[in-house]
Parts: sequence; structure tokens; C-alpha cells
Amino acid sequence: MKVGIPKEIKQHEGRVSLTPKGAKVLSEGFIEVLVEEDAGKKSGFSNEDYETFGAKVGSREEAWDSDIVVKVKEPLKEEYKFLKENKKLFTYWHAASNLELTLAALYSKCTGIAYETVYNNGFPLLKPMSEIAGKLAVHKGVQYLIKSKNKLPENVLIIGGGTVGFNAASTVGEDVKVVIMESDEKRFSSLKMLFASKGNVDVEKIEENPELIRESIKRLAKEKDIDLVVGAIYIPGAKAPHIITKDMLKLFKKGTVLADVSIDQGGCFETSRPTTHKKPTYIVEGIVHYCVANMPGAVPYTSTVALTEATLPYVLQLAVHSDFYKYVTATNKEAGDIYSGLKSGINFYKGFITNKAVAASHNLVERYKQLDELLK
Repeated sequence: MKVGIPKEIKQHEGRVSLTPKGAKVLSEGFIEVLVEEDAGKKSGFSNEDYETFGAKVGSREEAWDSDIVVKVKEPLKEEYKFLKENKKLFTYWHAASNLELTLAALYSKCTGIAYETVYNNGFPLLKPMSEIAGKLAVHKGVQYLIKSKNKLPENVLIIGGGTVGFNAASTVGEDVKVVIMESDEKRFSSLKMLFASKGNVDVEKIEENPELIRESIKRLAKEKDIDLVVGAIYIPGAKAPHIITKDMLKLFKKGTVLADVSIDQGGCFETSRPTTHKKPTYIVEGIVHYCVANMPGAVPYTSTVALTEATLPYVLQLAVHSDFYKYVTATNKEAGDIYSGLKSGINFYKGFITNKAVAASHNLVERYKQLDELLK
């Protein structure tokens, strides 16, 4: 079994999907690891580092010509040619917001396994990047608020209290008033307990209905002069709903910053569009939008190490089970906890979409089939 590690080609993406120590773990399991030349350079890992730990270094074509390809970001248009039947691509797909990528995956008949839908008592492969993105959203939001308003934030609104929202709230200074909006009852109760000792953080229970959430935001905007809004909505596999519409921008003063961490899933603000680390912001009706689609790429070494620690057990299981499709149809008791996670992570198989939320996002329900049906 061969695992390929291509170099990320997304603009200003410095992460790599596997550290040299991760390559060592795979190599010791008699798994061949092929790393594209200089794939780890921006994360601080040299070609020699990988070779020292048992990996081979080669060309892009050689890295992609592997049984399993492990990446960080979704394949870009110039990489679609590498998607082929019987090839497994394990990465952040975020297919719900990308019709072109979805069609490419269907046409190629590749097996697409998405980090963001791997479920195992939570989303373990989404969590490490969400932790970093939540913190960065606040740091960057403050940076651009100072630039636009020449002030530090006084009131911050966080829409969504998951990993991103929690880390964003934890990053805000204690002299700043924070409101976290959360719809899940269990998570709401947990957040209330976690922030009980922080008098500056208020957790508000909201309904899942986007229109009702908008009404809550309108009320808050009248009560408080909100300086920074962090969008942290995540619906597994699905496109993010537009919680703040264009007409709602008038609720905020000029120079207010909207940081959309949901941008990989299409963005939770109607006026959001993906930006890059080179040009991270733009302004709509006086409101600053920060919508970098790969926020953790700003700290590549830290992000790469955290991502590898989370993904490595899954990569190892993918590689050691030669009959992967028999493996994912095994019972949880037979295959262990990682089984269920890998199975839920499969979004594409044999020319069909196997994640209902992805299919619904593109009105491609006719191309949806349950994985179990395809594996019969």
C-alpha cells in the first residue's frame, strides 16, 4: 500500500498533510510513503527530514500515483486530472460549497473521504483546525478593527458555540463583552458552565431557524454597539445558511468586522466570498469582511502538527486494511471506533455522492446513494 503526500497548491497554503514523524509511523507499518518534493518546506520540514524517517521524495505525479492520497485542502482544478476510480483521496473536501469539485469527483468515480464529516463522538479531524481558526478569527478581527475604527473591540458577537465559537470566545480579552449564540441545548448548557466564571461572556440560546436567529441578531445590534462578529456555523457536510443577510449590514456601524469561519462551507454571511492571506479583507457598505478560506494556513507548522496528530490513526487504518470496503462494512465491534468515523467521512464513491447533505446542497439528489447500497 502506498500513501501519497502532494504539495498543497492553494494560494498561500503552507500546511502539509503529514509530518516526518507521521511518515515514520506509517513506514514502520510497512506502508510506503511518497512525499512530493518540498511539500513540507513551508511548514518547516525538509525533504531530508522525510527521508530520514523512511519516506521517499518524488514528483507531484508520483505522489498522486498512490493508492491513498492525503492532502490538507480540496483539490483545485489543475489537480482534477489526478482523481481516478479506485483512488482514495483523504482531505478537507468542503464539497457542499463547490459544485465544480463535486462534479469532478463524480466524473472520476474516485473515493472521496472528507475530514470534516468524519464523526466519532464529535468531529475529531475538524476540531484541531477549528480551534486554531477560532483564535485566529479574533486576532485578525481585532487587527482589522483597529485599522478600520482605530479602536479595540468592546462588544463581540459569536454565532455558533462549537469548537470555533468556544475558542473565539476564550481568546477575547476579559474587558470585552461577548455574546455566544448557540442552538443545541446540550452545547448551550455546556457553554454556560464553561464560561460561568467569566462575567464578560453571555451565552444565548437560539432556535435553529435562520430567520429567528436573524431576529435575535437584530435585537442584539440595537442593544449593543457590536464591533466584531465571528460566524461559526457548521452543519455537517452541508452548505452554511446565510445568517446575516446583505440588508442586515446596516445594523452595524461603519468599520465593524465580520469574520466568517464558515467560508469553507459557503459562508454564513450573504456578502461573504473567499479571500486569501494575501488579500484577506474587502468592504461591503462600510463593513469589513475577513473570509480567508484557509485561516490555519497562517500558522503552518502548528497546524500541520495538530492535523497530523488527528488524522494519522485514520490514515493508518486506511493503509493497513487492503480490503477497505470490507472493512468499512464491518460492525463497529469488529473494526473499532475508527471504522464508524471513516465510513461517515466517505462523501463520494463509484460516481455517486454518499453524503446526503452534499447532494442536497447542489440539488443532485439523483446522484445520491447510501454507501451501504453501493457496497453490496
